Amino acid sequence: MKSYQPAALTNDQVIDQLNRLMHFHQFQSSKVLQQFLRFVVQEKLSGNEIGLKEYTIAVIGLGRPKTFNPQQGTIIRTYAIRLRKVLENYYAGPGQADPIRIHIPKGTYVPEFLENIPAGFNCSDELLVPATPPMPVAVIPFTNVSAASIQPTDIDVICDEISRELSYNDISVLSYHFTRRAGFMQKESLAHKTTYAKLVITGTMIELFNKLYLNVQLVNIEADKQLWAGIFEQSHKERNLLKMATHISLALAIFLKKEMLRR
Repeated sequence: MKSYQPAALTNDQVIDQLNRLMHFHQFQSSKVLQQFLRFVVQEKLSGNEIGLKEYTIAVIGLGRPKTFNPQQGTIIRTYAIRLRKVLENYYAGPGQADPIRIHIPKGTYVPEFLENIPAGFNCSDELLVPATPPMPVAVIPFTNVSAASIQPTDIDVICDEISRELSYNDISVLSYHFTRRAGFMQKESLAHKTTYAKLVITGTMIELFNKLYLNVQLVNIEADKQLWAGIFEQSHKERNLLKMATHISLALAIFLKKEMLRR
C-alpha cells in the first residue's frame, strides 16, 4: 500500500470547505452554529487563534452584549458541544469524501484543518501524532502581600481563570483546584507532587495606592529557572479580576506557544 504525504492546505481550500459545511441541513437549521463555526475558522486563518475564548466568541462572534460573563453561564461551551456533534455527523455522512476536515478538539475553541486520507493509501503513525506533545503547566496559588485588602477568594478567582483560559489555548494545565488542595506551597513539595507539570505559574498580589498589582512568573522547577515574568496592574475603580486574568493568560499563552514551536 502506498504511503501518503499530506499537502499544505491553503486558506481558500479551508474557506471552500467551510462553505460546503454550511449547506449541511444541521447547520442550515442553526444560525448560531453557523456563526460560531465561521467565526472560529476565520479567526484561525487570520492568525488570531490565541484570542479564541468564550468571551470573544460570545461578544464578537455571536453578538452577545459586552457584559457577557463566561463565569455565570455555560452557553458557549454548550454551543461548542453541539458544534462538535454536527461536524461529527457531517463527516460520518455526506462529508466522508470531502477533501478537508474541519475539527474542533475538546478543551479548545481553536479549529484544526485536516486533509482527508485518500482511500488506498497507508497513513503512518507519524501523521496521527502531533509533532510536540502538550506542554504541562500548573498554576499554584499566588502569594497575598496585602492581607487586609485582598481576600483568598480573589486569589482563587485569578488563578482558576488563568488555568481555564490557558486550557482553551491548547496548553495542558493541571486543575487549579487540584494544585490548591494538594497544598503546593513549598518548592520541595511542588517538585515532588508535580511529576507531570514541570512548568509552574506563580506570583504575588499587592494593592498599593488604589491599584492592584500582580507580579506573575513562569518557572521551570526542574531547572530552577524563571522563564517569563510580567507585572499587571488595574485601578481600584475598574477592578475586574476576570479581565485581569484574561490579559495574564493571553500573555502566558503567547510565550508558551513560542516555546512549543522551539521544541
